Amino acid sequence: MLDSKVKSFLRELMDGKSPNLDGLSEEDCAFVSELKEVFDEHAKLKAAQLKLHTRLEKLLDILVEFAQFNFDLEIPISEEADELDGIALGLQTLGQEIEYYQRELMLSSQNLKEAQEMAGIGSWEVDLSTDEMHWSDEMYRIYGMQKSDVKFSELRSRYSLEDAEKLAHLFDRAVKYHEPYHIVLKITVNGTTKYIDAQAKPVFDGDEVRKVVGTAMDITDKYIAQKRLEILNSELEEKVAERTKDLEGFSYSVSHDLRAPLRSILGFSNILKESYLDKLDEEGERLLGIIIRNATKMSNLIEELLTFSRVGVTVPNFQVVDLNQVVSVAWHDVLSSFDEKEKVEVEFADLPTVYGASSLLHQVFVNLFSNALKYSSKKEKIRVKLNFEIQEDKVVKISVADNGCGFNMKYHDKLFGVFQRLHSEDEFPGVGVGLALVKRIVDKHHGKIWAQSELDKGTTFFVKLPIENPLEEAVF
Repeated sequence: MLDSKVKSFLRELMDGKSPNLDGLSEEDCAFVSELKEVFDEHAKLKAAQLKLHTRLEKLLDILVEFAQFNFDLEIPISEEADELDGIALGLQTLGQEIEYYQRELMLSSQNLKEAQEMAGIGSWEVDLSTDEMHWSDEMYRIYGMQKSDVKFSELRSRYSLEDAEKLAHLFDRAVKYHEPYHIVLKITVNGTTKYIDAQAKPVFDGDEVRKVVGTAMDITDKYIAQKRLEILNSELEEKVAERTKDLEGFSYSVSHDLRAPLRSILGFSNILKESYLDKLDEEGERLLGIIIRNATKMSNLIEELLTFSRVGVTVPNFQVVDLNQVVSVAWHDVLSSFDEKEKVEVEFADLPTVYGASSLLHQVFVNLFSNALKYSSKKEKIRVKLNFEIQEDKVVKISVADNGCGFNMKYHDKLFGVFQRLHSEDEFPGVGVGLALVKRIVDKHHGKIWAQSELDKGTTFFVKLPIENPLEEAVF
């Protein structure tokens, strides 16, 4: 059984193409190369045979004209003997050439037949001037038919009604509109179901379609394996979704239960600081400060995890959303808690509406704006620019750019992971959940998010969101 990659390369060879052999083993490359030589030699021999037949037809025409000319003028035979000898010698030589090329063509045809059998690919052609159909031997094997059975009525019985009508429509378009076609057909052979990869294209004589040629490959094993794989993938996705939901529920429960004791730690630590600080020595003050800082960090981490988990288990209310309003509120919320407002310069475009959940999109822009200010905070001037473009696939691409510290693009894949940070906490505080939350929300909107950045020159985040309901029509 030939590898599917090898078969696809052979299909390209039969279509007259030169396939790229990247990805094949050395042995398979040698095999395909040998078959290419067979196909090339067969094509050359057919061309030579056609050329010889053309020469023969011309010589016969000359001979007929010569005989007619001599007959009309009543030229004595002795005067025309030399010319007749020359023509006879030419015909003899031409006949020998034709005989040689016919032997070579028969040998090449046998090699081609064996190559088709090994590849499991049959070939066929329909001559539109005579309405005759010619099949290779492999076509008969694939369709389980005898040579006497090749009638359209018998052939149609192999297909379902839907596939037969579809194939007839594609063939008609190939003839009328010169369109090649490629389709997978389901056929029944002796009670057994097969799947056939069928391709065809028109062949021209000047501007007219002279014939339609095509190939058929039995892909039953590959097709069934692919369908089984799709079913397994679907089942796996369902199991992953169930486990993820359980894990998110567990994460939410644990995070929620941790908040109460943490509040107590922070509360009593602050009481200790306010009421008993004068009774602590320098080391006691230092340790108390460490407790408060780490408890505060833990509290922030739990809040982020709760938000992250909540997004996973909540069913959002999707509707048409005015992005201008969402962005305005998000920017106000972020800027109001920023200490260096005088450093900030903003440029926001007038945004369109999208299809989404307003509260979740608010969180997206809060996190993106927070990142823009945080990672630009060491600059003399902070510049934040928001822009968009509407794309042909009913999607809006939004960009949020800053002039901050940027990051090395080789770490881009880590950017949206939970607890993944590209900067130390001493440089920029945070817990590493914000962008993971943004990605989860964008994924829920059937969208996409990515970033482009350059160290010390800033970062631009790109977010794609659907303008209309993506479930009504595929968007991405």
